[in-house]
Amino acid sequence: MDSGAVSPIEGIGGRRAIVADGETFERIKIKQTRGPQIRFEGALLASQEWQARGRKLTIEVWETRAGALIGASYGEPTSERGGIADVRAHVVEPSDDPLAMQFEIMDFFDWDNRARSMAQRELGWKLVREVD
Repeated sequence: MDSGAVSPIEGIGGRRAIVADGETFERIKIKQTRGPQIRFEGALLASQEWQARGRKLTIEVWETRAGALIGASYGEPTSERGGIADVRAHVVEPSDDPLAMQFEIMDFFDWDNRARSMAQRELGWKLVREVD
């Protein structure tokens, strides 16, 4: 983001807590372009950034203390021509089926190649559905 922009995904109050496995949980607020503001205490599990067609794009996967997954994506203009930032998020409630949770996050990212790569390399997700 440029130095004058404020991230639509931001910490709240600067509070941080370190958990046993080394992940840092922090208070996060996501101000969606369309939809409710989402607030949670979570750890950033993975993130990817890239530029395409004059926009900086970022995707992130967060996990809350309760075990929910949150996928977040935002794009912002990088050119002088301006444009509108687009911020979206999706909450996947905790479940006994981690594969279903992972697939729901991937559905939110529309199974984009960069999201698939991030999930496999950074998160270790297999993204394979076994069928009998």
